[in-house]
Amino acid sequence: MARILIVDDDEAVRKATMIVLEAGGFEVVAVESGPSGFDAIKVGAFDAVIVDLFMPGMDGLETTRAIHQHSPSLPIIAVSGFLFREPLPDHAEFPSHGHRGRCGRNPLQAVSTE
Repeated sequence: MARILIVDDDEAVRKATMIVLEAGGFEVVAVESGPSGFDAIKVGAFDAVIVDLFMPGMDGLETTRAIHQHSPSLPIIAVSGFLFREPLPDHAEFPSHGHRGRCGRNPLQAVSTE
């Protein structure tokens, strides 16, 4: 069974992500901050990490850098509920900072409810 670490400061997002992943047969560990996520990586074995980009203190970019330095082959999925508009923030530059992969956008567009 694959073991996934979730790092997100939003409790509702952590719980919802855990429910979906556990229903899919994954073992899940969820923590609320970048430092807690990095500590979990140092003491436990994980198959992948899901990290929120925008967290107080040690943000998602800092967290992914620390995890990548400690475990360079560990897949990291950086996510955010924030709606990006042009220009994209520095977080969109993951590949140019030594991270494999790319920054994508959610294919859904915001719709006004008014």
